[in-house]
Amino acid sequence: MVSLPIIISQGATILVNVGDKVTQGQELAKVSPSVEHAINVAELLKVSHKKAPSLLQVQPGDKVEAGQVIAVRKNGFGLTSARLRSNVAGTVLRFEPETGILVIGNPSSQKEYALLCPIAGVVQVCHNDQIVIQTNENIVQGTGGIGATARGQLIAATSADLNGSIIDKIILAHDFDREALIKAIGIGAVGIISNKIDSVDMNYLQQKNLVVPIILISDDTVKTLVKQVNKEVFLEGSTYIILLLA
Repeated sequence: MVSLPIIISQGATILVNVGDKVTQGQELAKVSPSVEHAINVAELLKVSHKKAPSLLQVQPGDKVEAGQVIAVRKNGFGLTSARLRSNVAGTVLRFEPETGILVIGNPSSQKEYALLCPIAGVVQVCHNDQIVIQTNENIVQGTGGIGATARGQLIAATSADLNGSIIDKIILAHDFDREALIKAIGIGAVGIISNKIDSVDMNYLQQKNLVVPIILISDDTVKTLVKQVNKEVFLEGSTYIILLLA
C-alpha cells in the first residue's frame, strides 16, 4: 500500500470521510474561492518560518496567476531543488513571518470547482489541509531511491534533451551521470526515474538531502513506464514507489 497526499484549499467542502473507498474520477471536495487563501510556504518547502521570506518570488501587492511560481528553494549547489506554485489567482495581500504563511486574495469571480480523485483507494486522512488516499493500484516498485514526493507528466529524455521542456516534468532518464542529474534538477525537473545511475553518483546526491525524488528501476520496469510517457505519475522517493495516475 502507498499513500497519495492531495492538498486541499481552505474553505473547501470535503465530500469524503476517513475510511471511505474512492474510485478514480470521484469528487473528493467542492472548492470555492475564498476572500483570502493561505499558503504555508515554510511547511510546504520544509524550511523554518524565519528562512521562508528569503524564498519568496512575490511581494504584497503583486498579481499572481494560478500555477505561477511564488517561492523557490535552492540546495547546497545553488540550484533550484523545489518550486512552490500558487493554486489560485489573485493579489498577494501579506506574508506572515511568525508562521511562514503567504496570503493571497482571490477575485470573487472565480467559480466553484470539483476536486477529483486521481486513483482508486481508501481515504486515510481527511482534513482542511489535505486528503490522503491509500492505494495499491497502478503501483510500480523501484529498486532504490532518494528525495521526497513529486507529481507530474512523465517524459523520456537523454542528457542532450536538458532544456526548458523538462520544467515541472518527471523524466524517464537514459544514462544520466551526476552532471546530467544536477543539471536536470537545476533546470526544473520535479522528479527523475532511471534504470542506470551509478551508485557513487546516487550516494553523492543522497548526501545533499535533495527534495526532488530520484528513483531507480529495473530494466524490465522501463518497458512499463515507456507506455506511461506523456501521462501523469506520482513519485515517493523514500519508498521507491511510482504511481501511474492516468
